[in-house]
Amino acid sequence: MKIAISEAIAWDEKKNYSLGKAGLNDLIDEVNRLEEHRFNRISREIEKQKLIVEWKRLTDTLVRKKDILKDAQD
Repeated sequence: MKIAISEAIAWDEKKNYSLGKAGLNDLIDEVNRLEEHRFNRISREIEKQKLIVEWKRLTDTLVRKKDILKDAQD
């Protein structure tokens, strides 16, 4: 949601810049804010995946017996 809003704002700022209604610094700020939101989303996804792997390790479900047997049969 934040990314979609930031994209719309950056697009509007780009349009305003091309029409001379906004300065270059304003455009750069909005693009930087958009990229920050994208980076934060990626960071949260990576952290979530790490937590899932850790949870599977702690609950002894990281590797399942049926997957091992399936690979051995191939």
